[in-house]
Amino acid sequence: MNYFSMRNLRSASVSVAALSFTAFPAVAQSVSVPNGWAKKVGPGVVVLTPKDLEAGQVYIVAVYDAQDLNGKSGEEWLRDRIASDTSVPGDVGQISAASRKDSVISCTCSYSTKNGPLAGICTAIERPNGRISLLRVIMSPNREFLTRYKTALNEISRDFASNSSSSEGGAVAGGGLMQQSGGKRGGPIVYGTYDVTYIYSADSSSKFKLDLYANGEWRKYGANIEERSGTFKYKPATGALDVDVLGNLYNSTYDDDTTFFFLTDRSGKPALYGENYYGVGTARTIGSYLGKAARPAPEAEKEAKERKEAEERRFKWVTAPGKGLKAGQIAGIIHDGRGEYQYSGYKFVEDVYLLLNDGTLYSNLRCAPSDLDLAASRKNEPNAWHRWKRQGGDVLVAWRDKPGTWKKLLGTFVTPASANEKLSGNFTTASAISTVGSVSTFHRGVVFTPDGRFQTSHSSMFSSSMSSNLATGTSVSAYADDDTAIVSGAPTVGAILPGGATVTNIQKRKKKPANTGTYLVSGYTLILHYDDGTVTRMPFFFWDNKKTHIWFGDETLSVDH
Repeated sequence: MNYFSMRNLRSASVSVAALSFTAFPAVAQSVSVPNGWAKKVGPGVVVLTPKDLEAGQVYIVAVYDAQDLNGKSGEEWLRDRIASDTSVPGDVGQISAASRKDSVISCTCSYSTKNGPLAGICTAIERPNGRISLLRVIMSPNREFLTRYKTALNEISRDFASNSSSSEGGAVAGGGLMQQSGGKRGGPIVYGTYDVTYIYSADSSSKFKLDLYANGEWRKYGANIEERSGTFKYKPATGALDVDVLGNLYNSTYDDDTTFFFLTDRSGKPALYGENYYGVGTARTIGSYLGKAARPAPEAEKEAKERKEAEERRFKWVTAPGKGLKAGQIAGIIHDGRGEYQYSGYKFVEDVYLLLNDGTLYSNLRCAPSDLDLAASRKNEPNAWHRWKRQGGDVLVAWRDKPGTWKKLLGTFVTPASANEKLSGNFTTASAISTVGSVSTFHRGVVFTPDGRFQTSHSSMFSSSMSSNLATGTSVSAYADDDTAIVSGAPTVGAILPGGATVTNIQKRKKKPANTGTYLVSGYTLILHYDDGTVTRMPFFFWDNKKTHIWFGDETLSVDH
């Protein structure tokens, strides 16, 4: 067998064998005849052939009545059946090793005849009553036949699978999955978790879970696969379900080689089924309903995770607004800033210390001093509390872990805001993280106007100076701000396969964060009243009387001249 190899035949046999798992409406017990085909009925066999064959070409599909196994295994019975068959004029050549998937057994073979070689594809389905059914395809070694007669062979094979699963009370491969035969496509979809098997070949398959949610979201997950999520589209009239192009969980819009749909099997249970024809075979996707999804929908789960993380980050040792430290309790705030070179590049490191008149020093200022619950903080974060004293023009500190050692405290006293002070200017900061081949930069800022309004801004940029794909030579850059996310890929010099176009994806944010409102600043406290109703209170001060640097929450912003 030259260009039509046994390997290709094995893939084609998988296409037939896997059909015993399909989920289609009920079929007649007799095998239907595809359009443009002829049917002959002989003793214990139905023979179907296409009418468009040219002289000398052979393509025969034979479906045999069930026979007794007579104590043999399905593999033994199938091999003996092929070796002893005299219905094909010629000698039987190579017979491949049989492959099994549950009750479905398949193999390929070759024949040598006076008119040339022929190829054979055999699929048998065992029944629990000791009998076995057989479908066999005999064809000329013409690769074109695999695509030309794919649809017709699928139709015949579906009937074969359905008859094998329903006649004589037998149930074939897959147990409950076989109940899908005779099911009904479409109707109201049932949301929840489906146990999905993707069958590429008789010896190659994978399993995963697919959650479908009433809000139109889906989640795909499982062992050794990357979790993915998104939104799906469903057509109740046809059952067509479009979930994810990756994994062929969709319906192709330009041919019928890829299908995926929801159905109710003949026992009334929800199920999923899909096919993907890949040239020499058909992969199958089979999903059985497990029940209600255990996890929330992806977006709800993401929001819950963000709320949990925000709660964990939230500083908890606070009083009701303005009921914390009084101005008379505060000796001042010292700020220290210095540049450090770290693994990821240069970084400006800052420390802020709150000094109280009782001689204590607080090193974890995360809220406005006027909101700090002194008793709760000292009880729950004792390691943030130290001692301080003056010595001449210096401030000395005794850290909690070395209470008997006094050292000079670096930094300078800051300047608080006056009561209801009005701010003016665009205050910004930037930071960067550099690794081999890439740089990430982050910009943050806030604009204050004398009329008491503010507007915050955030943006980030990522760029790769090295090709993210050496073969195609694609470098990646990304930009995001409060309104938009942009991802761009462009060809790079030195790629193995240089060339290609720059591809850019621009996505507007569905939900923009609140970033405008009114402000009130007094002393060491800044209050932001966002236009959406959110109120944020944070520590605030100027570095000095020049008022060109402000402490905004947890970092310094500098006026943009």
